[in-house]
Amino acid sequence: MSFIKTLLITCDITKDRRKAAWSALDLFNQSVEMVTAFDADNLNMKEILSSINSDSWSNRLSTILPILIDNIQSRGTGIGHSVSQDAYLLSQQILDLPNELRPEWVKSRILSPGEVSVLLKHYYALAAIANSPDHDYGLVAEDDILVHKNSGNMVKMLNIFLNQCEVDYIDLAGGAGLEVSSAINNNSSQFVLINTPRTRTNACYLISRNLARDIVNGFLPLVYPIDWHIQYILSTTNNAELDSLRCYWATNPLFIHGSETSFYKSWRA
Repeated sequence: MSFIKTLLITCDITKDRRKAAWSALDLFNQSVEMVTAFDADNLNMKEILSSINSDSWSNRLSTILPILIDNIQSRGTGIGHSVSQDAYLLSQQILDLPNELRPEWVKSRILSPGEVSVLLKHYYALAAIANSPDHDYGLVAEDDILVHKNSGNMVKMLNIFLNQCEVDYIDLAGGAGLEVSSAINNNSSQFVLINTPRTRTNACYLISRNLARDIVNGFLPLVYPIDWHIQYILSTTNNAELDSLRCYWATNPLFIHGSETSFYKSWRA
């Protein structure tokens, strides 16, 4: 799988995770580049945050809120082909409220230093993929991924899949309780097309060089945490028009998402 450029996002306070994450990525039989710059402690947060328009959070919310609500409503039942009408109606009710009356999770706020750090690390990784002359795809992983007993077979299945299908984005590690509905995966495929392009947790994802370029070109300013941020760009990039963006989710994640198990404590906690 030499046509995949592989990058591991990590930081100094989680450096004890690197060995396990590196072992997981070894299944791709190629070199791994560690993204260690942009740690939160080394950033000039005052200068970075002063460049962000405080209205951007609210101004962009209408684009992604129906998807976020549909994700919440779909936990336990699975994501369908498209966003439900109920999600659109509820999102409009929330958007009609002033910010101070909206649910806490959706209120406009300032990004934390850790969130800015993660955004910049993904930005670097995506730019490296976008500018790579030798790789059709890139794999971006955060350092809380872990290998499990079926990871090797699933990596082989991914290799076969990429040789058979055109792909823009595949979520590989799952998370947040988000699964594919059995109603749209009646053939039990390992990788299922999501007609309304969505991220899950960005713990590990494969992305085409072309989509990486689109995301890098639209990445700034920094407005949302990384999963919402990429969701917004996926929802506004030209490739996403008329559901033409080829976004897939792995039905059986290739790796364990350590921060969603008892193995690792999330840096957000």
